[in-house]
Amino acid sequence: MIRAGAVSGTGSHDERQDFFDWTDLSRAAAATLVAVSHARDVLTIDYPGQKLWLPFYALTGFGHSGVIVFFVLSGFWISRSVLGRIDDASFWPAYLIDRLSRLGIVLVPALVLGGLLDAMGMGLLHLPIYRGLPGAHGLIPDVAANLTLPVFLGNLTFLQTIAVAPWGSNGPLWSLAYEFWYYVWFPALALLVWRRRLSLALLALLIGAANPGLYWGFASWLVGLALLLRVDAASAKPVGRSWALVAACLFAGVLLTTAMIRQSWTDIPLAISFGVLLLAAERSALPFPRLLAPLAHYGRKASFSLYAIHFPIVALVGGLAIGRARLAPGAWSLLLVLALTAFCLLAGWLFALGSEAYTPRLRDWLRQRLLASAPPAGA
Repeated sequence: MIRAGAVSGTGSHDERQDFFDWTDLSRAAAATLVAVSHARDVLTIDYPGQKLWLPFYALTGFGHSGVIVFFVLSGFWISRSVLGRIDDASFWPAYLIDRLSRLGIVLVPALVLGGLLDAMGMGLLHLPIYRGLPGAHGLIPDVAANLTLPVFLGNLTFLQTIAVAPWGSNGPLWSLAYEFWYYVWFPALALLVWRRRLSLALLALLIGAANPGLYWGFASWLVGLALLLRVDAASAKPVGRSWALVAACLFAGVLLTTAMIRQSWTDIPLAISFGVLLLAAERSALPFPRLLAPLAHYGRKASFSLYAIHFPIVALVGGLAIGRARLAPGAWSLLLVLALTAFCLLAGWLFALGSEAYTPRLRDWLRQRLLASAPPAGA
């Protein structure tokens, strides 16, 4: 089902790798946008109206946009994996092992680490931030209420925002629940649409009734599928690189506009504009600057870890830095935001070395023990 070309495997190796690198760079940028937006929220007061600081607040205000970028990228890669092996006899067991390996090897230690950091901040340091005193929007007023066994188990089974709250201070874990259910929804729908086969997994669509935001997010996620189908189209023709510049300007305009409006429906045009940008990069065979290769490598290897662990770190370190009141914008607060973001990036990389790096090993180990015969591993 995959077209011969830039992504599917028969085109130029350099062109394929360039496109892959652009997607990996997008992962790194998205995770960094999320981390820096939370660092700024915890450390500094809301925008005070001074135009001097407008660029600072604007550039650190795209955290939610970064999540939508993640959804589009996830939709592209997961749908590519599903459609590439949808006819395998043991599709569901092998597929779920792959997906749970990918999520679980990061989620489980992230829950443990986040709980320990929150317990340290509350029980040992008694920081006001865990009681909501500084007024950061990303923190609930009583973090301790979300450090219970039912909440832990609910997060472990991807029910945060559906049946329980996200674990402790780690509000960004909401998107992991979204991702997991999209991993279930899409194959069930793909089997129905492409193979006319019913699956019990279709019943999982009802989970969205407990949190309608799941459906909005899925619409953005499916933009990644649309991107794959356009990349995969046999009639696809190359375009000039000027189209990539036009698409970049379009995405930037939509990004700024949707960040100002901040409504649920604005996620859809943002997702579409990002999909158009990636499509333009692929169709124009846009070369990837080797100077940015380390960032793409980070996105490929550690962006998930950064996303999963950054907020408990931001809460603890930020709580130590500000005490009972967030800081006014200034050179010192700007430096703190950048330093805390950089620290999270480093922590995400180190965490990934002990978690994400072992995903293939965990996946293969589970396949050997749970499957009689394992088809080739997916993405």
